[in-house]
Parts: sequence; structure tokens; C-alpha cells
Amino acid sequence: MRRAQRGVVMIISLVMLVTVTLIALFAAQGVLLGERMAGNERDRIIALQAAEAALRDAEASLPTLVGATPDCETLFTAACTNGLCTTGAAVPETPVWQGREQQAIVYGAHTGKAQISFNGKVAPTQPRFLVEWMVRDVQVNGVRPVDGETRRGLFRIYAWGYGMRAGTQVLLESLISHPNNYCSGL
Repeated sequence: MRRAQRGVVMIISLVMLVTVTLIALFAAQGVLLGERMAGNERDRIIALQAAEAALRDAEASLPTLVGATPDCETLFTAACTNGLCTTGAAVPETPVWQGREQQAIVYGAHTGKAQISFNGKVAPTQPRFLVEWMVRDVQVNGVRPVDGETRRGLFRIYAWGYGMRAGTQVLLESLISHPNNYCSGL
């Protein structure tokens, strides 16, 4: 009788040991999944911050890019030469930024700002931006006329930000209507 009981205790102990081991493995797997999710979110936030920095850089670069009294009709082209795009008064069928990432202006190119880094590590891909010049009727865009203006040049900025890992990318857009109108002939 005693021998039979010893065997049962051993089997019960082994089953409990296997059960505890499985629970520990599933818990570890859940922790690793949570860690990966947190890392991905951190990388997305880094890309978002880089894109926001590119927007600010583009806004600061705009006076330098267009000059003192530019003729925006020759400076901005449909081919997005030097990261300066235009669609004229027409609304494009496809977004201007689509497929133009390599033509975009790299962060700091016109402001002299240093490369973006996070925790002392330089981002593998620096943020970039495109500037689109749009001519729109003032009334259509809800911008009030100044000194009898009927048209106004608006600038739309597209900014790409990248995370520390390959494949993490954020695209932001900003619309600017500068009081000096930057472009002549409007």
C-alpha cells in the first residue's frame, strides 16, 4: 500500500511541476510581446518627433528657399525640383508627396541644424520635407484678404520622420499662409 502511494505523489508532483513550467513560459512570452510592443511604440514616437522637427525646419527654411522677392511660378515646379513643388491652382488627383520622398529636402540643409539624434545615437535616416506652393482664391480658403488681395499663395509642407529601426516612418502635413505672401505677382 505504501509503495502505491509514493508513486502517486511523484506523478502529482511531476504534473504540478509541468503546469507551473508552462504557466511561467506563457508569462515570459507575454512579457516579451509587451516589450516588443513598447519598443515599436517608442520608435513610432521617435519618428513622429523627427517629422515635427522637419516641419519646424521647413517653416524656418521657407524665407531662404523662396528668397526676398521670388517668382514662385518658376521656382516651384510640377517635377518638385529641389523639393519645391506646385500644382498651380489645380487640385491634383494624387497627393504631391506620393513617390517624391527622395526629392525632399534633408533636415538642416538650409538652417544649418545638426543631425537629429536620440539618446546620443544619430538617426539612421534624417527627416526630410517637401514644400508645395498653391495659389488659391482667398475666399475659398477662408483667409481674409489683405489690402485688397484676391489671391494668396499658400504653402503646404510634407515632412517625413524616421525611427531608429528600418521601416518606421511618419508623414506629417502643415499648411502655411504667411502674412508677407512670400511670392510676388499675386
